[in-house]
Amino acid sequence: MTIQIPARTKLPLTVLCLAVILGAGLSAFYTYRQTNSPGSTEAQKGDNDLAQQRFPEAVAAFTAATKLAPNDGALFARLYRAELAVNNGPAARAAAKRAYDLLPQDGDAAGLYGLLEKKYGGRDTVLTALRQAHRLKPEDADYLHGLVQIEMTMLSLADAERDLAPWLKTHPDDPTANHLMAILLDQKAGSGNLQAALEDERKAHAASPNDLAITNELGDIYLKLDRPQDAAETFGEGLKLDPYSAKMLNGVVRAYQKMGNLPGATAAAGKLAAVEATRQRITHLGDALSINPANVAAGTELALLDEKVGDSQSAYQVLTKLVRAAPADATSRRALSDFYRRHDRPGLAEDALRPSYLP
Repeated sequence: MTIQIPARTKLPLTVLCLAVILGAGLSAFYTYRQTNSPGSTEAQKGDNDLAQQRFPEAVAAFTAATKLAPNDGALFARLYRAELAVNNGPAARAAAKRAYDLLPQDGDAAGLYGLLEKKYGGRDTVLTALRQAHRLKPEDADYLHGLVQIEMTMLSLADAERDLAPWLKTHPDDPTANHLMAILLDQKAGSGNLQAALEDERKAHAASPNDLAITNELGDIYLKLDRPQDAAETFGEGLKLDPYSAKMLNGVVRAYQKMGNLPGATAAAGKLAAVEATRQRITHLGDALSINPANVAAGTELALLDEKVGDSQSAYQVLTKLVRAAPADATSRRALSDFYRRHDRPGLAEDALRPSYLP
């Protein structure tokens, strides 16, 4: 897995909406501000800090600006971006909610708040925000996808199909939409729906062959259609992308069992048990860090295991938080430096060893 780390810091992008956040055309996020308006000086500094990827400084600047202009939704929208960039989810959530409250007719304010809020629950709130976003920006794919996902989570399958079907008529090659429709059809009774689900999922897989969620659903549909050989091959493709995927290994076990290949099923089950043990260890180490964020032994081991299972983003976040929690500890700094070197950032690798450096 390649992790993209800017020259002097890393933008920890961990939620669905980030592709939208960094895109063009976000009305509230790029509103021109008069130089004499309250908070304008601080806001301009925040914009410059964001452009230069000085994210903590941007947070401070936009926070100061919102204190001077507490009813300016555009400022809270920009503070949201900065807080998300430093991986401060609760603060980003609060800023996004304030922007949404102040800008009820702004599609991006509604959509980005709804997408972020999905991470925290509040299904009814998410549904309201994403329906508003889809109404105001009906051509935004991310908001439509998010809306359908929350409708499916709430088992409002008729609503999900009502929103998704017209989109697919005008966007037939949208792999996420095809994937969502396949899941919808899969949940309906009847072999005819399963065959239609297969067609949608195969389209999604052809467009996004590296998407593990799509690969897993395709394999499951093959199994339901009693095509275990196709299922085994599909799950095998997924394992090439992520050898530590418990879902893919479980799929291989089920496919081999259905084919009567007991030696293959037994071998895959052994690998699955090892992966599950690693995942359990990751959970245990994460719990230890939540109790003591400066637990260097737990943090460095967790980061290595995260990388081992292909989650370099999580490993990076563990190490940066560890260095902030234990800035004087040489072991955590060396671990972060080694991480940077493994990801071809020699300049940051040197920076990480300096006692004054904070990621």
